[in-house]
Amino acid sequence: MAFGVAHFTSGAGWGPGKITSALLAGLMFAIVYLAYGVEAPILLHWFFNYYWEAYGLAFQTYSEIAGTLSPLIEMQLVFFGYVTWFFLFAVAAWKLVGRLLALVKSKASTASVRDNRTN
Repeated sequence: MAFGVAHFTSGAGWGPGKITSALLAGLMFAIVYLAYGVEAPILLHWFFNYYWEAYGLAFQTYSEIAGTLSPLIEMQLVFFGYVTWFFLFAVAAWKLVGRLLALVKSKASTASVRDNRTN
């Protein structure tokens, strides 16, 4: 939440809607931090800042083709966004199923050891 409020109150001209998007980005950065350490979210934040800056600069510089390319680039961004979320959920589901199967196997093996001891 603080990440979103910091973006809104920074004086950079962001509106209140930036709180929500920065909050979601902050949660993503927190997960990346826990998984990979402090360098990863810093690099991601830098990448996203300069990605959008380069995107805007390209459309200012080449404004005559911006009308043609803009819908194509937006469709590509949305498509790859959906693909990314699909794979993230697929990997999470795969890990969850693996853990559940391991748990079931361990309970089955302890139950069979108990059965062997009683016989």
